[in-house]
Amino acid sequence: MLNIYIYKKIEGLEHLHILDFYLGQRNFGVERAGDEAIKLLNKAFFNLVDTPEESDYLLIPYNYFSIKDREYVNVFVELSRKLNKKIIIFSYGDSSQSIDVPNCIVFRSSQYRSDKKQNEIIMPAIADDLLSVNELKFINKNNIPKVGFCGWAGYDGEWLKFKQYIKAIPTLVTNSPKMNGVLFRMKTLRVLNKSKLIKTNFVIRNSFTGNEKTRNGNFSDLRRDFVDNINQSDFSLALKGDGNYSVRFYEILSLGKIPLFVDTDCVFPLDDVIDYKGFVLKVDYKNIKNIAEIVSGFYRSLSPEDFILMQNKAREAFQNYLRADKYFEYVLNKEFFKKYD
Repeated sequence: MLNIYIYKKIEGLEHLHILDFYLGQRNFGVERAGDEAIKLLNKAFFNLVDTPEESDYLLIPYNYFSIKDREYVNVFVELSRKLNKKIIIFSYGDSSQSIDVPNCIVFRSSQYRSDKKQNEIIMPAIADDLLSVNELKFINKNNIPKVGFCGWAGYDGEWLKFKQYIKAIPTLVTNSPKMNGVLFRMKTLRVLNKSKLIKTNFVIRNSFTGNEKTRNGNFSDLRRDFVDNINQSDFSLALKGDGNYSVRFYEILSLGKIPLFVDTDCVFPLDDVIDYKGFVLKVDYKNIKNIAEIVSGFYRSLSPEDFILMQNKAREAFQNYLRADKYFEYVLNKEFFKKYD
C-alpha cells in the first residue's frame, strides 16, 4: 500500500470519499445517484501516515476546485519542494480546467484527449453498481437493433431552449466537442429517431434526475424506469454532460449492456489495460449524422454469440476495473505509480 500524508482538515468542506475509512463517511439522507457506490469506498486503499517524511505521496484530501484557500494548496507545494515528494490531486466532476500545481499527479473524471497532460490520470465516474439490486439478463440478437435512452435531453419551454442554443453558438459554429451535453443529446436523438434502420426506445426528460434538487418525481420510480430502459435495449446511448464524461456510460456497463458512446474527444480510464472495443460501440461526434447506419452495420456484423460476449465483457470490465472501489484498489498502489515517478 502507498503511504499517504494529508495535512490538516478544512472545516466544513467534504473530504474525498476514498478517505471515508479514515475521516468518516457522510450521512446519507435523500436518495441520489452514486450513493451506493460511495458506500463501497469506505475501506482502506492506502496507509495514512502522521508526518510528510513517512509518506510516499502527499494527498490533497479535497476535490481540488472546491478549495477556496490557495494557501492550503501552497502548504503541499512547499512540502513537495522540500521533501521531493509528488502531490496527488483529485478533480472529480465537470471541470476540465487546467491545474497549475508543480510536481503533482492529477486524477480527474472530465478531460478532453487533446488537452490531457502527461501527469493526468482519467478516473471513472462514481457510478452505482445497478446489478446489485437487479438480475443480469443478456439480450439475444434480433433482426433490427434497438437503441435506448432515458434521461435529460430537453428543456422545459422554448425560451430556455433558445437561450441554450444562443450560448452554444461558438461551439455550434466550430463543431466543437465542448458543446453543451444536453444539446448533443438532442441532436443525436433527432438523427436516430428519423432512421428506419433501428428501433428507438427513448424516454426524454427535461431535467437531471440524479439529484434531488433538479429531479421531477420519485427517485425510486425514475431509477427503475432508467434501469428498465437499459435492460430492454440492445444499445444504450451515452454521451457527455456538462463535463466531458458520462456517468450513464458506467451504469450501462454495470448492467452488462453495450453503450453506444458518442466520442467527444474523450479519454477512457485505464485505456492501456482495458480493451474497450470489445464491449463499446463508439461513434465520433463529427459523425453523428451517420450514427444509425453505423449502429445497423455493426449490429449486422455480429453473430448471436458475439453479441452475448460483448454484454458479458461489459459487465466484467465494470466489475473488475471500473466500479469505483475496484478502480482505486487497482491504481492506488506503488506498482501503478512507478510510471509517474
